[in-house]
Amino acid sequence: MIRLLINLVREWTGPAESHGSAGTDGGPTQAAAERNLLSIPARVLHFWVPDRGSWGFAMVVSILGCFGLLTVSGFALWLFYSPSVNSAWESVFFIENRVAFGHWIRGIHYLTSDVLIVLVIIYLIYQVLSHSYTRVGGLWFYLTLGLFGLILFSSLVGLLLPWDQQGYWSTRIRLDITSSLPVAGPVMAKILSGSEPLGHLSLTRSTVFHMGLVPPAIIFILLAMAGIHALDRKNRADAGRQPSSAALADILLRSGVVWMVTLLAIFLSGGLHMVLGGEENWGAPHLKGPADPASNYPIARPEWYFLWLFQSLKYFPGEMMIIGTAVIPGMLTLFILAMPIAGRHRWGHRANCTIGLFVLCVIAGLSLKAFLTDYWDEDYNIQRETAMMEGRRAVQLATDGIPPQGALAMLKQDPMTRGPELFAAHCASCHRYNGHDGQGLIPEDPQSAPDLFAFASVPWIEKLLQQSHFQSGRMFGGTEFREGEMAEFIEEDLSGLDDEDTTALTEVITALSAQAGLPYQTELDAESATEQMLATIASGREHLVYTFGCVDCHEFELPDEDATAPLLTGYGSKDWLTGFIANPAHPKFYGDSNDRMPAFLDESILTEEQIGLLADWIRQDWKFAPAPDIAGSWLKPDGN
Repeated sequence: MIRLLINLVREWTGPAESHGSAGTDGGPTQAAAERNLLSIPARVLHFWVPDRGSWGFAMVVSILGCFGLLTVSGFALWLFYSPSVNSAWESVFFIENRVAFGHWIRGIHYLTSDVLIVLVIIYLIYQVLSHSYTRVGGLWFYLTLGLFGLILFSSLVGLLLPWDQQGYWSTRIRLDITSSLPVAGPVMAKILSGSEPLGHLSLTRSTVFHMGLVPPAIIFILLAMAGIHALDRKNRADAGRQPSSAALADILLRSGVVWMVTLLAIFLSGGLHMVLGGEENWGAPHLKGPADPASNYPIARPEWYFLWLFQSLKYFPGEMMIIGTAVIPGMLTLFILAMPIAGRHRWGHRANCTIGLFVLCVIAGLSLKAFLTDYWDEDYNIQRETAMMEGRRAVQLATDGIPPQGALAMLKQDPMTRGPELFAAHCASCHRYNGHDGQGLIPEDPQSAPDLFAFASVPWIEKLLQQSHFQSGRMFGGTEFREGEMAEFIEEDLSGLDDEDTTALTEVITALSAQAGLPYQTELDAESATEQMLATIASGREHLVYTFGCVDCHEFELPDEDATAPLLTGYGSKDWLTGFIANPAHPKFYGDSNDRMPAFLDESILTEEQIGLLADWIRQDWKFAPAPDIAGSWLKPDGN
């Protein structure tokens, strides 16, 4: 190895010059040696720099620049990354939020990868249009294709590394498509995944491919291209001619222009993610929630460069899917591989350009169709916003500390995250949450039970005790209680009140809502309420019992075996709500008068933990919870 390096240096520095006096051993003087070393850049120009400007050479320079940027940023990320199901998401969170400039480094890495893919595609198109794809028998074109494939493969396996929902499910889709390919498909999917379902081994393999195998393979291809370029220059008649100053300036100008455009594209692509992707900050897409194999993630999509394939699969359902997954991509691959061979003839070159333009238009059209379909799909956008909120929530919780069980366990125990899922799955067939299913979607089934947004709050109870609202679809209009004793009581005893009784009713509503101990109604909390508020609550309790006679049907503070309506002691509190969800037909709630609502705990529909999460979510009782937006909801004073 040492002898090889010595020979390489001798070849670059050339023979010894005899300027000045020789040393005692006949070798060159120090000045001559310095001049030979200084001539190395000039000799390099002979082999690597063309004698005239070329946009193709400028693009190669930018490709090398992007690869260098990826290598440096990737190494910086590698220093903090841990490929494990219980640490991958956490390490990326650490990079984004704890490492100095971590968010920018990850953003540059991600965006440069996308721009590099575009740059190589443009370079391939340039080779075809300039008819240089037949260079060295097409070997240069094939090496560029190999470079493109490796970059694409590295990007795809890298998507799994954050171990978030988007990366997990998009990888899951790609593996399902791969396994559907005939003969080699299942084997390829097994090699890529490492395990089923995706887990520790999958992350390990993706890390090895992304960081360990692909970069050396790319370097090998780049060196091979450099060697071909050097041999091609050497074999030309003008190989010994150095580029003129004007030609060198032209080369530097073109390379500088392409590199500046490349950097600008990296910057603008980050802005594009903010405009079209709804990102809050420049850079890579923010972390989605930690990967959850047991969840449903209907908005998983492949990366932009595979949107055309994703869209085309919609036209080949069922057993015809192989046409979209194997036949069409296979034909496209064969056409691309045959281009240098056909391009040796004039008719072949024209056919390549014509067919290639048609294929590009089809790919662009399918990609645009896929993008616009999602862009105008209201349900997709709501689900996408929910996923982004979940990701932001995971990051918010992680700033307060990640438990030893990992980020997923942290999210599983979060009422803000799990509550909407549980409500949509088990409650939204009858109830609503401010008009939707808790996740922003409108269920197909009509509402037939109360809207539980801000349940047991002062505005909610105010609506409850108004006849027009009690019998409306927002409250009990879809239940058997629409014409029951409560409806009769509201109509006969709470309508047409004078000022004094109206004030008394307001105090009753305040006292009843105080029973819930809602975290956003701190003014009603016994520890923080003013003396005046405490007096109002005490007065409201008396009016509840004596003025309006609520205890004729309801139990309140004192045991009452004859009560026939739901318990008012602790109304809307965590204990009250979990007990009600567990079994609404319990004697302290509706008893035999229960209208269709199942006993979620007694019938083993939900666990105690799930009921607790659901109750906390309804009560808006979670970390960093804001107060409900009453003014923007159906509970606003002029709402209906």
